[in-house]
Amino acid sequence: MISGAAVFTISSVVDGGIGLNLANFSGNVYVNSAIFTTMGFCSNLSSGFLANRFGRKRIIFITYASAAVPTAIFSILNTDESWANVFMFIAKFSMTANFNLTSLLAVESFQIQYRNTAYGIIEFVSLFFNLFLPYLTAKKSIVVTLVFSACSALGIVATLFLPDKTN
Repeated sequence: MISGAAVFTISSVVDGGIGLNLANFSGNVYVNSAIFTTMGFCSNLSSGFLANRFGRKRIIFITYASAAVPTAIFSILNTDESWANVFMFIAKFSMTANFNLTSLLAVESFQIQYRNTAYGIIEFVSLFFNLFLPYLTAKKSIVVTLVFSACSALGIVATLFLPDKTN
């Protein structure tokens, strides 16, 4: 349950943080928002298919890695050019898929009589950490995206302790 809570919390914080940081990206905020919404929709459609095909743990691991690398690249570039937003769009796609899969894994991992309580505890922990996101994303800096990259890297480690669920 601890590894599930860690993975779910990290996923929730990074996904929410990237979304809150949208206003700080270069370019038109409305176009960026439309792209984020489209990426989330496509991610929702593809994540379930990939998880059933390759296993949930493997896809969660890959989505954390594919969020950690682009956010690190984005923070290292530290440019106001619109093309650099592509890295954060990739991270948003990955973290939306990750959030969906960690929710699914959290529900499937527990016995029926403990499932609602365990999911509630995990959700409470992740929402508690999400309270601090507006303070973290208030300023545009290298530190913000490096924190998201480090959290994603921490999620990779936490994923190693998850049970492997195929269906």
